[in-house]
Amino acid sequence: MYIIVKFFYCLILLTAIVSCRQSTSDKSQHSNDVSETNRYTELLKNDVITQAMINSEADSTVDDLIFTNIYTNFHATKTSTISDCKKEFLKFTIPQQEFYSTAVIESYILDGGFITYFIDFNIAGQFSNDASKAYKRFNLPKLASIINDAENAYNSKQNGYELVLRILDNFFLDEIKLKRPGSYRIKLIRQNTDSFTVAR
Repeated sequence: MYIIVKFFYCLILLTAIVSCRQSTSDKSQHSNDVSETNRYTELLKNDVITQAMINSEADSTVDDLIFTNIYTNFHATKTSTISDCKKEFLKFTIPQQEFYSTAVIESYILDGGFITYFIDFNIAGQFSNDASKAYKRFNLPKLASIINDAENAYNSKQNGYELVLRILDNFFLDEIKLKRPGSYRIKLIRQNTDSFTVAR
């Protein structure tokens, strides 16, 4: 049962990432959603990817290939501890960690905000520091700062912290629209292809 939940959770995350790029009509959107679901199902079968696979993907879809590969190899269960999840995360290369941590936080903020991101601590929230560091390396310090502010607000649990998190959600989303960090992840992939083909 957990595998099914994990599969659909991955589809939700990927759909959130893809939905930022799509602007089609309602009628074509339905058929597009079905084909996207089939594509993700196929991508989830790739526990190892090759340079040829990466090179054959367009910039608009290469992030799906990388995310599903990392997701497939992130062996965490419902009973995994925070430490177990961190060990899983650390088995990936630095570029894979940067890709995963930033893609996950963006999809969480798009889907439910910082509050859900930090509630899902094992698979998401505990990597906020990694996402912050990655954004700094991408030369996106404002995104890093917003994450740090959100983490401080969440950890404080002071009166009104949920409102602060909603405000920071909006700041984060505005900055994503302005700076388009997905383009930095694509550059990361294209410049570090070997780091994304490592067998774990």
